[in-house]
Amino acid sequence: MSFRARAINTIVKGFRSGSKVLGRRMAPNYARSFAAPMSNVPVMLFSTAAEEKDKKEQLSAEEAKKMASEILFNEKDTGADDKKKEEEKKVEFVPPKKEEGALEEKHEFQAETKELLDIVTNSIYTDKEVFLRELISNASDALEKLRHVQVAGTAVKDADLPLEIHIYTDEKNGTITIEDTGIGMTKKEMEDNLGVIARSGSKNFLKKAKDEGKAGDLGNSLIGHFGVGFYAAFMVADEVEVYSHSATDDATYCWSSKGMGEYEITKSSTLHRGTTIVLHLKEDQKKFAIEQTINRIIKKYSNFVNHPIRLNGKEVNTVHAIWAMDKNKITEQQYLDFYHYIGQGWDTPLFRLHFSADAPIALNALFYVGSMQTEKMGLGRMEPGVSLYSRKVLIEGHSKNLLPEWMRFVYGVVDSEDIPLSLSRENMQDSLLVKRIRKILTKKFLRFLNDKSKKERATYLTFWNEFNPFLKEGVIQDYDNRQDLASILMFESSACDGSKLTTLDEYISRMPESQKEIYYLNITNRDLAESSPYYEVFKRKNIEVLFLYNPIDDFVMTNVREFKGKKFMSVENASIDLNVNDEKKEEGAKPEAKVGLDDKAAAELASWMKTSLGDKVKEVKITHRLVSSPAIVTDSNNAGYRRMVKMMQAARGDIKGIMPLEPLVLEVNPHHDLLVRLNQMKTEKPLLAQCVTEQLYDDCLVSAGLMDDSRTMIPRLNSLLLAALGGEFKIPAEVVSIKADDKKETVVKAEEKKN
Repeated sequence: MSFRARAINTIVKGFRSGSKVLGRRMAPNYARSFAAPMSNVPVMLFSTAAEEKDKKEQLSAEEAKKMASEILFNEKDTGADDKKKEEEKKVEFVPPKKEEGALEEKHEFQAETKELLDIVTNSIYTDKEVFLRELISNASDALEKLRHVQVAGTAVKDADLPLEIHIYTDEKNGTITIEDTGIGMTKKEMEDNLGVIARSGSKNFLKKAKDEGKAGDLGNSLIGHFGVGFYAAFMVADEVEVYSHSATDDATYCWSSKGMGEYEITKSSTLHRGTTIVLHLKEDQKKFAIEQTINRIIKKYSNFVNHPIRLNGKEVNTVHAIWAMDKNKITEQQYLDFYHYIGQGWDTPLFRLHFSADAPIALNALFYVGSMQTEKMGLGRMEPGVSLYSRKVLIEGHSKNLLPEWMRFVYGVVDSEDIPLSLSRENMQDSLLVKRIRKILTKKFLRFLNDKSKKERATYLTFWNEFNPFLKEGVIQDYDNRQDLASILMFESSACDGSKLTTLDEYISRMPESQKEIYYLNITNRDLAESSPYYEVFKRKNIEVLFLYNPIDDFVMTNVREFKGKKFMSVENASIDLNVNDEKKEEGAKPEAKVGLDDKAAAELASWMKTSLGDKVKEVKITHRLVSSPAIVTDSNNAGYRRMVKMMQAARGDIKGIMPLEPLVLEVNPHHDLLVRLNQMKTEKPLLAQCVTEQLYDDCLVSAGLMDDSRTMIPRLNSLLLAALGGEFKIPAEVVSIKADDKKETVVKAEEKKN
């Protein structure tokens, strides 16, 4: 069996085994891996029954590709019953013709119109396939206009004719025809609508563009200003014929042009009501006469157009645009099916947000949050999941402009009638409008999540556990929405057991009035947090501390800075002042007896330790915040920033550092036995005391998560262990090396004399 056959067979088994959530989303990746031409390669597929009987079915290349498509993309044959198949038989289309002997009226485009037409036909679109989107949009508009006329009670031609769009491809003659049964055009309307590309302001616009030297780039903004989507047809056609029969007229006319500066209007053989456009494709654009190509383009851009689109007699757009429907009339199954369609998965979404707005911008939006995200699996960065439509016509699929990047985990659709149905959708020309829509959508989604965090906490926690990296990314990147994002962050807290999470609002509600800061500790896990020397004083004074376990959390807090007037402060910060939280001594209670160094001895020890450590520390100072720990290192700025820098350095392989960092402050506890003994040893055994001081400092770095490489401590630890067991203390090289040469001999001799 070939590789392709084995791969397809594997996917078949995966789908049959029920592993559909990932299978559905990952199938396209597998498909690309064996998507080489298969015309000469017979493919073997095993059905379940065939596997049991050890039989295999030989398929033709075409049948194999069809089956693979059904398996991978769920594109199953919808024509199961005979009636449906009969309806979907390819229609032999006979294009309309001009009336023989009819007088041809020749007209010239206006001078500026010629220039604009040249720009439109040669440079407007990045992808030429969007010509079909423009023509289908025009056809849909014509159908809508007719519907409004009928609702108003006006009599129209062919009143019983269904409102439909028909597209016919002719590979042999290299043509594609787009036909609608809409309102049609009279001869005068043809002249007004097709004979003049741009009216008011066209000359000024063209002159300004030329003056700025941007005539070659005009295509990216032209139609956005003047609404000339029809002329995109000339990108792919060297001749365009438009046959139209107005709903209020008896005659049929044909407008034709080769896009060379003139057009003709002549009478045509009678057609039914509506408009038929025939494109005679250029030699290098004949691919647009292939049915499969047109089918793909329709599904990509126009799958949700209100009216049926039939390609060679077969209806193509069978999916309903439920985002534009009344949500009270949509069933849960319809919502679920649509999520599966746009999300390419079979899971059940955690959240769904369906809303409409009329002011300041008219839009409909339908958002889903799935049950899983793939970035944590190492499958690469997720693509944006929301597409932008205007009147159910695709403007930008998987839009990178519509929502902030951190919202890429959201699947859905946004449809706004305020976005021009014109060429501007190619490059999102109206950036101001898109930014306004982006702001509305983001605020609405954040309010939605905030509401869920309060009313559906259990489901929200499931969401948080899966998607919290995206929200944290938003805090860092999205300044405008930083506070709203901060309000939906969840944390472990010293005030709650490990199974419960809290919000910042809930933390603030428990704060005493005198507390001005929100305290947090970034550490590996809860056990280490509760035993951390930084937490000791907060625990003793019953001050709540948030526990953060991800290195990125430091950066999150640094970016938020404050929340509702309360500043964030790491418990590792050297500037922490807890005097406002001092316990009130009970009346008549005796002061607590403390052992340790007096103020003078403590100050002398701190000075000696600073001399011993040299430039490693900014300062050694006495602290009374510690309870059972001998010392800690603190940062005058933010220890979190220091950890982030080190993390980035490690990622770049730069262990020594890419930027200088201010030395830390070493705070020592004068009441700890270790400091009391160290004070004695600094005169009795100065080299051993020096070694202990170095080790104490490194211990503090480890506790703070700031040690680059703990292996550097091993020689010193071995010497200290040997001394602790009564062996001969061997001076580590690092201790001797920091002594000045003129003092080294004196210190060593003094040590030998005492021994």
